Amino acid sequence: MDSSLPFFSFVSFLIISATLLFTATADTIKVSLSPSHHHHSSSSDPYQILNNLATSSVARAHHLKHHNPKTNITSSFLKTPLFSHGYGGYTVSLSFGTPPQTLSFIMDTGSSLSWFPCTSRYLCSQCAFPNVDPSKIPTFSPNLSSSGKLVGCRNPKCNWLFGPNVESRCQDCDDPTSKNCNQTCPPYLIQYGLGSTGGLLLLENLVFPP
Repeated sequence: MDSSLPFFSFVSFLIISATLLFTATADTIKVSLSPSHHHHSSSSDPYQILNNLATSSVARAHHLKHHNPKTNITSSFLKTPLFSHGYGGYTVSLSFGTPPQTLSFIMDTGSSLSWFPCTSRYLCSQCAFPNVDPSKIPTFSPNLSSSGKLVGCRNPKCNWLFGPNVESRCQDCDDPTSKNCNQTCPPYLIQYGLGSTGGLLLLENLVFPP
């Protein structure tokens, strides 16, 4: 992938390449690895946004109400340390790519979107972090990984972002007989908290050390 692509960041939809256990410490958290069926939409229609949020809330409530711990005896869990910060937040270090590149992530339980900055062209515009120089924020380098690849238009993960609008955005793949469409999933721009994030979808490995 050309590192000169003028996009701010890349969302990574993860393939779990290993499910190994960290040594337990006092500051660990258990994370259950299970499929996610939440479909994020970039629609600006307030009704559609509220409908998506309501659907997610109902699904989560149903899961909590009908959750049976006995059915998860053989589920895979991992433990990884959390790091506390003076502003009251927590971060976790995760490694992506082959060979792995480690980045720190804020533990944000109020959003369905997780992303990290990619390439040397990453730009954090109008950022104001205490004691942090935005120009020196660590980034993931796709060129240094042999396992990363851009998500194509025919990949279902592209539909996670654009929903029913994906066909109009992937016009090179409109022809049903075009089974070998090579068009990349279009650039996205998503409102996130008080700001926004934009880029291309990247499929990459999440690696846990032994």
